[in-house]
Amino acid sequence: MYLGLVTMLYFIKSKLDKRFHKDGNALEKLKNGLPILPEEKFIPSEKSLGFIIAQPIYALISNPNFSNSAVDGYGFNFENLSDENRFTLLPKVAYAGADFVDIVPQNYAIRIMTGAKLPKGVNTVILNEDVTLNNDQIFFRGKLEKGSNTRLAGEDVKKGDLLFNKGH
Repeated sequence: MYLGLVTMLYFIKSKLDKRFHKDGNALEKLKNGLPILPEEKFIPSEKSLGFIIAQPIYALISNPNFSNSAVDGYGFNFENLSDENRFTLLPKVAYAGADFVDIVPQNYAIRIMTGAKLPKGVNTVILNEDVTLNNDQIFFRGKLEKGSNTRLAGEDVKKGDLLFNKGH
Protein backbone atom coordinates (compact mmCIF):
# COMPACT_ATOMS: atom_id res chain seq x y z
CA MET A 1 0.00 0.00 0.00
CA TYR A 2 1.39 3.40 -0.93
CA LEU A 3 0.92 6.36 1.35
CA GLY A 4 1.28 8.80 -1.51
CA LEU A 5 3.73 11.53 -2.42
CA VAL A 6 6.01 12.44 0.41
CA THR A 7 8.79 14.89 0.91
CA MET A 8 11.85 12.91 1.75
CA LEU A 9 14.17 14.29 4.35
CA TYR A 10 17.68 13.13 3.64
CA PHE A 11 19.82 13.01 6.70
CA ILE A 12 23.51 12.73 6.18
CA LYS A 13 24.53 9.42 7.61
CA SER A 14 27.82 10.15 9.18
CA LYS A 15 29.43 8.93 12.30
CA LEU A 16 28.62 11.29 15.10
CA ASP A 17 31.76 12.06 16.97
CA LYS A 18 31.98 12.64 20.66
CA ARG A 19 31.85 16.41 20.33
CA PHE A 20 28.06 16.22 19.76
CA HIS A 21 27.67 14.64 23.15
CA LYS A 22 30.25 16.62 25.14
CA ASP A 23 28.55 19.99 25.37
CA GLY A 24 24.88 18.93 25.36
CA ASN A 25 24.11 20.74 22.10
CA ALA A 26 23.82 17.65 19.93
CA LEU A 27 20.25 18.37 18.80
CA GLU A 28 21.04 21.99 17.92
CA LYS A 29 24.15 20.96 15.99
CA LEU A 30 22.16 18.35 14.08
CA LYS A 31 19.39 20.83 13.19
CA ASN A 32 21.83 23.43 11.93
CA GLY A 33 24.44 21.15 10.44
CA LEU A 34 22.51 18.67 8.35
CA PRO A 35 21.16 19.70 4.95
CA ILE A 36 17.57 18.83 4.04
CA LEU A 37 17.09 17.92 0.41
CA PRO A 38 13.38 17.73 -0.51
CA GLU A 39 12.33 15.22 -3.15
CA GLU A 40 8.85 13.95 -3.96
CA LYS A 41 8.48 10.24 -4.49
CA PHE A 42 6.11 7.35 -3.83
CA ILE A 43 7.04 5.04 -0.99
CA PRO A 44 5.20 2.23 0.80
CA SER A 45 3.46 3.40 3.97
CA GLU A 46 5.35 0.83 6.05
CA LYS A 47 8.59 2.57 5.04
CA SER A 48 7.32 6.14 5.57
CA LEU A 49 8.56 6.73 9.13
CA GLY A 50 10.50 9.99 9.19
CA PHE A 51 8.94 11.33 5.98
CA ILE A 52 6.60 14.27 5.43
CA ILE A 53 3.54 14.15 3.18
CA ALA A 54 3.95 16.36 0.11
CA GLN A 55 0.29 16.41 -0.99
CA PRO A 56 -3.03 15.87 0.78
CA ILE A 57 -4.15 12.24 0.96
CA TYR A 58 -7.81 11.36 0.52
CA ALA A 59 -9.61 8.10 1.29
CA LEU A 60 -9.91 5.90 -1.79
CA ILE A 61 -12.66 3.81 -0.18
CA SER A 62 -15.06 4.15 2.72
CA ASN A 63 -14.28 2.47 6.01
CA PRO A 64 -15.97 0.23 6.69
CA ASN A 65 -16.69 -0.21 3.00
CA PHE A 66 -19.94 -2.07 3.70
CA SER A 67 -22.47 -2.10 6.53
CA ASN A 68 -21.68 -4.92 8.94
CA SER A 69 -22.41 -6.45 12.31
CA ALA A 70 -20.47 -5.09 15.28
CA VAL A 71 -21.20 -8.21 17.38
CA ASP A 72 -22.00 -11.89 17.20
CA GLY A 73 -25.77 -12.08 17.40
CA TYR A 74 -28.99 -12.18 15.43
CA GLY A 75 -29.89 -9.76 12.65
CA PHE A 76 -33.38 -8.66 11.71
CA ASN A 77 -35.37 -5.71 10.38
CA PHE A 78 -36.10 -3.19 13.15
CA GLU A 79 -39.52 -2.37 11.66
CA ASN A 80 -40.63 -5.94 12.51
CA LEU A 81 -40.19 -5.50 16.27
CA SER A 82 -43.29 -6.11 18.32
CA ASP A 83 -44.15 -6.36 22.01
CA GLU A 84 -43.04 -10.00 21.91
CA ASN A 85 -39.65 -9.38 20.24
CA ARG A 86 -39.96 -12.80 18.62
CA PHE A 87 -38.55 -13.87 15.26
CA THR A 88 -38.35 -17.09 13.28
CA LEU A 89 -34.71 -18.04 12.84
CA LEU A 90 -33.39 -18.83 9.39
CA PRO A 91 -31.22 -21.98 9.26
CA LYS A 92 -28.29 -20.07 7.71
CA VAL A 93 -25.47 -17.98 9.22
CA ALA A 94 -23.95 -14.75 7.88
CA TYR A 95 -20.17 -15.02 8.34
CA ALA A 96 -17.50 -12.32 8.08
CA GLY A 97 -15.68 -12.52 4.76
CA ALA A 98 -18.55 -14.24 2.96
CA ASP A 99 -21.32 -12.63 0.94
CA PHE A 100 -24.79 -13.58 2.09
CA VAL A 101 -26.90 -13.39 -1.05
CA ASP A 102 -30.33 -14.24 0.35
CA ILE A 103 -32.78 -11.66 1.64
CA VAL A 104 -33.90 -12.00 5.26
CA PRO A 105 -37.71 -11.94 5.03
CA GLN A 106 -40.09 -9.98 7.25
CA ASN A 107 -40.37 -11.39 10.81
CA TYR A 108 -37.27 -13.57 10.37
CA ALA A 109 -33.83 -13.28 11.91
CA ILE A 110 -30.47 -14.69 10.94
CA ARG A 111 -27.47 -15.69 13.03
CA ILE A 112 -24.73 -13.17 12.18
CA MET A 113 -21.07 -12.95 13.14
CA THR A 114 -18.95 -9.89 13.96
CA GLY A 115 -17.78 -8.21 10.76
CA ALA A 116 -20.29 -10.00 8.53
CA LYS A 117 -21.91 -7.89 5.83
CA LEU A 118 -25.50 -7.06 6.81
CA PRO A 119 -27.78 -9.17 4.60
CA LYS A 120 -30.59 -7.44 2.72
CA GLY A 121 -33.52 -7.04 5.09
CA VAL A 122 -31.31 -6.63 8.18
CA ASN A 123 -30.70 -3.26 9.84
CA THR A 124 -30.42 -4.19 13.52
CA VAL A 125 -28.50 -6.84 15.46
CA ILE A 126 -29.08 -8.11 18.98
CA LEU A 127 -26.27 -9.62 21.02
CA ASN A 128 -26.12 -13.38 21.12
CA GLU A 129 -26.16 -13.25 24.95
CA ASP A 130 -29.44 -11.32 25.04
CA VAL A 131 -31.44 -13.87 23.04
CA THR A 132 -33.37 -16.94 24.15
CA LEU A 133 -33.38 -19.64 21.49
CA ASN A 134 -36.32 -22.06 21.32
CA ASN A 135 -36.15 -24.45 18.35
CA ASP A 136 -36.37 -22.15 15.32
CA GLN A 137 -37.57 -19.12 17.28
CA ILE A 138 -35.61 -16.41 19.05
CA PHE A 139 -36.94 -13.86 21.48
CA PHE A 140 -35.52 -11.23 23.78
CA ARG A 141 -36.62 -8.73 26.39
CA GLY A 142 -36.04 -5.01 26.36
CA LYS A 143 -35.85 -2.31 23.75
CA LEU A 144 -33.43 -1.79 20.90
CA GLU A 145 -32.86 1.16 18.63
CA LYS A 146 -32.82 0.85 14.87
CA GLY A 147 -29.24 0.13 13.80
CA SER A 148 -28.18 -1.26 17.17
CA ASN A 149 -24.92 -3.24 17.06
CA THR A 150 -24.22 -2.40 13.43
CA ARG A 151 -21.54 -0.36 11.68
CA LEU A 152 -22.71 1.53 8.62
CA ALA A 153 -20.64 1.83 5.47
CA GLY A 154 -18.46 4.93 5.76
CA GLU A 155 -19.15 5.32 9.47
CA ASP A 156 -15.45 5.92 10.24
CA VAL A 157 -14.25 7.41 6.94
CA LYS A 158 -16.13 8.14 3.74
CA LYS A 159 -14.58 7.81 0.28
CA GLY A 160 -13.03 11.16 -0.59
CA ASP A 161 -12.53 12.31 3.04
CA LEU A 162 -9.24 14.05 3.79
CA LEU A 163 -7.03 11.61 5.72
CA PHE A 164 -3.78 13.59 5.98
CA ASN A 165 -3.00 17.14 4.99
CA LYS A 166 0.16 18.26 3.25
CA GLY A 167 3.01 18.54 5.73
CA HIS A 168 1.75 15.83 8.08
